[in-house]
Amino acid sequence: MSDAVIISCDTALRQKIPGADVRWVETREQFEAALGEGFAFALVDVCSCQEDVAQVIRDCRERANAHRIVAFLSECAGDDAIRAHIAGADRIISVDQLEEELATSHD
Repeated sequence: MSDAVIISCDTALRQKIPGADVRWVETREQFEAALGEGFAFALVDVCSCQEDVAQVIRDCRERANAHRIVAFLSECAGDDAIRAHIAGADRIISVDQLEEELATSHD
């Protein structure tokens, strides 16, 4: 079981957080593999997620048994944040708060 996963297709974001001790998930195949292994903490990129964000969040909770799910967004519609919240994300944060969220996930 992985400790944390980031579900994002944003390669620029990945370069901004190179030292993060997380598993990056960019494709549906990687997501399915991560779901099979399970993970405790998921960070879901609402803006670059190519799947239905609500379904991704539900899958994290139900199939991977994630204890905590945080959706983050950079420049996308507020409707996406609302959908993430309704789907069960524990928190919605801006991408600027991502590093801080990762740091506190290991406390």
